Order: sequence, then structure tokens, then C-alpha cells
Amino acid sequence: MTDIPTGKLSRSSVVVEAAVKAGAKKLTQKAKKFAGLASARSSEDVEIVDEEVAKILFGALTKLRGTGLKVAQMLCMNQVYIPESIRKELSKACYQVPGINRALVRKVIKDQFGDYPEKIFSSFSTAPFAAASLGQVHLASDKEGNQLAVKIQYPGIDETIRSDMATLKHLIKLLPKEYDFRELLPHIEASLLEEVDYLHELEQTQAFSADDIEGVETAKPVEHLCTSKVFTTHYVEGIHLDKWLESDPSKADRDVVCQKLADLLIHSLKNGQRFHADPNIGNFLISKDLTVHVIDFGSTYPIEREVADNFLRLLKAYRDKDIAMVKTLGAHFYVQHACPTELDAFNALFPDFVNWKSKIFSEQGFDFAEHDHYMEQGFEIAYKAHHNEKMPFNPRADVLFYERVLYGYLQICQVAQAKVRFSL
Repeated sequence: MTDIPTGKLSRSSVVVEAAVKAGAKKLTQKAKKFAGLASARSSEDVEIVDEEVAKILFGALTKLRGTGLKVAQMLCMNQVYIPESIRKELSKACYQVPGINRALVRKVIKDQFGDYPEKIFSSFSTAPFAAASLGQVHLASDKEGNQLAVKIQYPGIDETIRSDMATLKHLIKLLPKEYDFRELLPHIEASLLEEVDYLHELEQTQAFSADDIEGVETAKPVEHLCTSKVFTTHYVEGIHLDKWLESDPSKADRDVVCQKLADLLIHSLKNGQRFHADPNIGNFLISKDLTVHVIDFGSTYPIEREVADNFLRLLKAYRDKDIAMVKTLGAHFYVQHACPTELDAFNALFPDFVNWKSKIFSEQGFDFAEHDHYMEQGFEIAYKAHHNEKMPFNPRADVLFYERVLYGYLQICQVAQAKVRFSL
């Protein structure tokens, strides 16, 4: 077991402690200003305090693990203008949650299938071989000798999500205005609750398995061994993408694998009704023949055809350096209800964005190995833009999720130092 807080009271106390620390930081800054002690670089001082407050609150989310860490990482993938220091802290945090004991594992199986594991499976390991933020996975086999992966949801996790999200809604109010995520929280809560509905995951896995994307496969579910709390698939031989990258594969192999991920994303945007909304490096397995196995469809996002088509048009406009089209679609997606002065400030940013994004969507492809700091450069442009007081950012929530998924895949390619071509 770990020291991760599990009870409602202990989890709330983590948030309260963070709120007190954050409030103290803000009060100290206000007191200095009132007493005339703020330096001449007061705007820079305020920015430093705001970043310190954000670190405190994001740190609290990380400490909660489970729901808290999922929320923190989802926010950071949605909000590319979060300071690099905060993103790095969150990227270090792996999904760690206390495993449920063997007796409870047996109880979950009994509750869901009417009998204990030894009666349902030919073999069943009560020790998990993989863990996630919201469940854990056990190795089993069926009567025909097929190896299975059985994912068991942590008991009560759905109520933990609702409780944590209610607490987080109060915590978010303490964040500086540039980190205002309140409009995103309902979407994140809905996404998390969807993720713990394993019958939904069954439906989505079956739907995605019908897509024909060369070199990309989904884990094959065993329908009669799936319930809302237990999700069973055929076991997939492979290495998690992060571990595979640590094994020092060749540049050619990294290019092949990441190209398949890029194809998966664009195929979904062009043809899908939903797309895989959690491009976490742990959600992909790589087999010896470089097949990419997508193993978690708990988090998907509906694709509204008109929005997806316009988003693709925006990406093409970046590729073609069509600044007029970028401004038109950018205003539609990111600065709704802006006045002319605000639009002028927004439009002034686009030369930098176009210069940056046109590279990644080049017809010739883009090699991250030749641009070590490509993603950091984009984050810096976005962060500076968002801290411009004249900037009227009011992005649509659906487009923020599109951006989140896109940046998730781009970050994987950056880590892999791979060359990819997005076939827009």
C-alpha cells in the first residue's frame, strides 16, 4: 500500500491544505502591494506568484493520484499555455494507486459474475500485472486456454470521481485567471465517468476494431466476460510504448510506430464518429512486428462532423501558410464574441503560430529528431499569447479536446524523436 489519501475526509484535507497555502501566497502579494513594497517589476512579480499558486494546486491534484492526477494531466494536455515547469512536474508523476487486496478482487468477480474467479476462469492471478489510475489488470485464461487480460475497476471509484470533482470545483476558483478551467470541468467529469463504464468501453473497442488502419489493432474483448465493472480482452503480447522507447529501438522503427499513431489520429478526424481521447504513452503496446495495439478505449470523444472538418481545414491552412483562413477559423474556434480591438490583438499572433505549425504539417513530413525543442517553442508562443491582457481567449470546449488529443500525439512523437507525415 502507499500513502495516497483514500477516504473522502483525507482527500479533502489535501485540497484544503493546498488552498490555505495558495491563499497565503496571494495575500502576501496583496499585502506587499498595499504597503507599497512591490518592486518596479510588479507585473513580473505577480506572474511569479501566479505560477507558484498554480504549482501548489496542481501539486495537490498530483498527490491525490487517481481522479486528481487524471484531472491534472488532462488539464495540462488541454491547456498548452501552462508553464513548462508545471507540465514537467506533472509528467514525472506516474499513475500510482493502492492496489485492492485479493479478497476484494474475488468479491468483485463474484458480484459481477455470480461466482469466484476459479469457477469463471481456467486460471486467474489475484496479483495484478498492470495498474492504472482507475483500475487494475489481472492475467487469466479461459477454458480453451486463451490468455486473457481482466481489468477490474476499483470499488467506489465512480463516487470518488463525483466527490473529488465537487471539491476541485472549489479549488479551481483559487487559480489565477489565466488558468481558469471551470468550463472544462463538466467535460472532464463526464469523460472520467464514461471511462469507468466498462460496457461503454466494450462498445467503443468493438467500434474502433472495425476501422481498417494498417498496422494498428485493438485488444479483442471477450463480451461474455465484460460488465460495467470488469472488462476482459484477449491478452496482447507487446511492450508498453514508454518501455519500448527505453529499449532504444532504431530511428527507422520509431518512425514506423509514430507514423501509425499519426495515421490513427487523422483517420479518426476524417472518418470516425468518435476518437481515442487519451493518447497516453501507456495506452499503446508495441509488438515485435511493430504493430501498434491500442489497449484502452475508456476515454473517447464524439466527433461532430462539421467541427472536425473545420478543424482539419485549420490544420491545412497552417500547413499552407494561409494566414487569412487561419484568422477566420481561429476566431471561430478560439475567440468567440470578441470585439474588433481584441480580434486585432488575436490576429497579430498568427504569423508566429503559422510559422510554427506549418512545419509539423508539411507535405514532406517533419522530423522531431532535427527539432529537439519544437514542442517547447510552441508552448512558449501559446503561453506568452495567453498572458497578453488584450488577448480574448474563449475557446470552444470541443476544440480544446481536439487540441488535447493532437498535442498528446505530438508529444509522443517528440519523445520518440520520430519523423511523421500527417496526411491531411
